[in-house]
Amino acid sequence: MKKTLSIRKYKKLLSEAMSRFYAQRKRLSPEEVKLYSDQICKLDGAIQSNDLTGMQNEALKVSEFLSTKGKKSIFSHIKELVVALLFALVVAAVVRQTWFELYEIPSGSMRPTFLESDRVFVEKDAFGINVPFQTKHFLFEPSLVKRGNIIVWTGDNIDLPDTNTIYFGLFPGKKRYVKRCIGKPGDILYFYGGTLYGIDKEGNAITDYEKSESLQREYIPFMSFDGRESMTHLLSSNKRVVTLRHMNVPLAQMFLSPNENVKALIPHDGTFIPENFSKDQQSYPTSFENFWGIKNYAMARLTSFDEIPHRDEKAALFLELEHNPKLCTSMQDFSDTRQSHFVRPEISYIPLGPEQIQSIKNTLYTSRFIVKNGVGHAYTQEETKHPKSGIFLDKNIPDGTYEFIDGKAYSIGFGALSKELPQEHPVYPKSLDLLKKYYNFGIDFLKINAPNFKNYMFSTHRYGYFKNGDFLTMGHILFTKNDPVLVQFCQNEIKRSQHEHKYEPFVDYGPPVKDSHIDKEFIKTFGFHVPENKYFFLGDNHSVSADSRYFGCVPQENIQGTVELIFYPPGKRWGSPEQPSIPFFRKPHMIVLFSYLVAFGIGYWYAKKNSPKRRFYKYIRSL
Repeated sequence: MKKTLSIRKYKKLLSEAMSRFYAQRKRLSPEEVKLYSDQICKLDGAIQSNDLTGMQNEALKVSEFLSTKGKKSIFSHIKELVVALLFALVVAAVVRQTWFELYEIPSGSMRPTFLESDRVFVEKDAFGINVPFQTKHFLFEPSLVKRGNIIVWTGDNIDLPDTNTIYFGLFPGKKRYVKRCIGKPGDILYFYGGTLYGIDKEGNAITDYEKSESLQREYIPFMSFDGRESMTHLLSSNKRVVTLRHMNVPLAQMFLSPNENVKALIPHDGTFIPENFSKDQQSYPTSFENFWGIKNYAMARLTSFDEIPHRDEKAALFLELEHNPKLCTSMQDFSDTRQSHFVRPEISYIPLGPEQIQSIKNTLYTSRFIVKNGVGHAYTQEETKHPKSGIFLDKNIPDGTYEFIDGKAYSIGFGALSKELPQEHPVYPKSLDLLKKYYNFGIDFLKINAPNFKNYMFSTHRYGYFKNGDFLTMGHILFTKNDPVLVQFCQNEIKRSQHEHKYEPFVDYGPPVKDSHIDKEFIKTFGFHVPENKYFFLGDNHSVSADSRYFGCVPQENIQGTVELIFYPPGKRWGSPEQPSIPFFRKPHMIVLFSYLVAFGIGYWYAKKNSPKRRFYKYIRSL
């Protein structure tokens, strides 16, 4: 019984027969060449004339040819598969390197712009043309990079661990990272009030930080006061040298003798000594907090009255502020420190009333976290951390994945889809104890007990700071400047500095402004200088972002492109992320598009020229 196929399948059978006939032509006898070529031509004629009966009859004969003389060998199958796979991999790899790529966001370092497991479309020719598989550019236009742009860059030659990766299981390469461009080559930046002030390489005040919507975020100049510490040994003197780095720039060194006594404390790099400081001035080494606005920010933690020594005020909760860090100068300093082996902050407390406690609830944000048996663990794509880590929250919280954004709790379900939870849900902080845990541990969900150090506590990655007199935490005002509690706190800080030797008060030192204009000399002296041909990148989520505060500035050649689109999950965040627009008609983009159009045209021409039908009839005519 003849089986009727669709016209499309008959055409596919014809194409396969022509291809196999051409491949086997030298193995066929002249009689077989004549026989099978006639059958193939008759099938082609039937298809051209839309003769269904002829197609059925000739298809049976052509199928018999394919199953006998035209049958592929195992080697042919393997060869075609390998060639096709290699070609597809090379094309995909080159396209991903030079044109576009799809990414999955692995962490919360760019929250709220990108959440964990977001899928994004990356445009690789936004600023230049990348050399495939190398950290280089064929062409790069620095003028296209704007402050506020979301930048995709490679970890090649960056002071980060584990930057190597393998693409498609074949091509060695470097991992890609996503951060926001904050500073361009030659910029000088200073942090105050959760925002930035700066001057560019021409000495002009940078206005982007107040005018650009994409830069209206909370910026903190450090993740913790100790920054990055590295230790080396001087064999000649048998001393240990500890180098303290912020922005991956060495700010100071301290020399320890074999018995751990501090022998000397000196600036590490003379280029960071302002003109009004002398190298032998003893106050400089313990005042690194003056640089970049570090002194304008405090590490914040919620504490209860019974956790605070020698307090007269009584309140349900206090905000503990660690501020104005100093380098340790004695063994007593080491025993008192809580954040680092080598940095000792001052500590102050602000009592919180019901209004401030409710404000913290209303503005609470956390990292994404997983709850199992009432214990909160930091969310990772590998599920949870070690089962012994984590913070006990509340046994009534159902197992699941959650997050807080602006005081609202969300559950994270299948496919990373989020759902806002009602206020009655047990995950909300109904008790002060649960609120403390969310505030203090809600970024890392990890507490470290270190018996060798007195009161050692893991950094909260919560911050408090002044902005034009108001006091803010989590990016929102907690006390207005005229609030009696804040006024009293500032007065107490000033009194304390007058009575305690070398105590640095935590007060509003004000923005780097003089006579209603940016104080350029101040910023030149104390600001962070972005080197030439390098860029300063920060994550939108300052609490957990390993960014230029950790690894320093990123070389221009590492820039790979930008995120153009969030395409998953569906919802109100779908579409283009907030950043300065990138013009469509730009040189790198036009060159890349034209190159691929030419390559596509050449490929199409070659495919048509070497199509099975064209090759078949060309051979038949040559007989």
